[in-house]
Amino acid sequence: MEALCAITPPKLGWKIVAVDNASTDNTKEILERYVLRLPLTIITCLERGKNNALNSALTNIEGDLVVFTDDDILPEKNWLIEFAEGAERNPNASIFGGSIIPHWPFTPPKWIIDHVPLGLTYGATSSDLNETEIDPGLIWGANMMVRSHIFQSGYKFNENVGPNSGNYIMGSETEFNRRLEKDEYKFCFIPKAKVSHIIREEQLLRKWILRRAFRFGKNMYIQNNKRDLEKFSTILGVPRWMISKLIIKSLESFFRGSLFNSTQSFEATWDVWYLAGYINQALISRKKVRN
Repeated sequence: MEALCAITPPKLGWKIVAVDNASTDNTKEILERYVLRLPLTIITCLERGKNNALNSALTNIEGDLVVFTDDDILPEKNWLIEFAEGAERNPNASIFGGSIIPHWPFTPPKWIIDHVPLGLTYGATSSDLNETEIDPGLIWGANMMVRSHIFQSGYKFNENVGPNSGNYIMGSETEFNRRLEKDEYKFCFIPKAKVSHIIREEQLLRKWILRRAFRFGKNMYIQNNKRDLEKFSTILGVPRWMISKLIIKSLESFFRGSLFNSTQSFEATWDVWYLAGYINQALISRKKVRN
């Protein structure tokens, strides 16, 4: 909230909609401290889940541009100005992404930099991206802007995807963007619209990173299941090649960890958890269909 107080407002003004998503701490009390310092509207969504909260906020939007961010983000001073000017320069685009830079609690160990996919794990965007049309899968909810006519036409976020429990399917914004892609909307990246993503110490632990891999696998099933089921032979709704790959990667992870060291085996271990997440979601979805 202090970081929002420090940014430069865009020329045509702005409005903040903050959603208290059934919190049990003093979230609402903290938000209320800023009502006189920010153009802040506070709403409450009693149904847990990030996308439930986002959808509840859509009824409060005004203006032509809707910017989304998270509660662990530190925006740069000209964040909204850069987004607004980027939208003017790219009138044919309807969905925009901005730069996301990790804000580490301390210098991360080398094995994380060398072996962990920083984009999938921490939502970090590549420093090589320019202002141009971009793949929808590279625009993430910590720093995303959508023209309001998208929501006025009826689009909403999928409430079955995104943070809502311990075993959730990650990638809620990606799922939203892929739907818009099918309807031929254009996506653009605005690199100067920058935020920093606060990385907590526990997010540098192997077990936390591997849980992200598992959730990413669940997301990839949601994105690709129809294509995979049509293209490949399956066992219990899971492509045969994926089961074979899981076995191979499990052996690779085991032998690399035993013969060398744990950091050299991490990429294979990450693949094991990703594949396990895909298979887990395939089995869950198959069970739901049968019931």
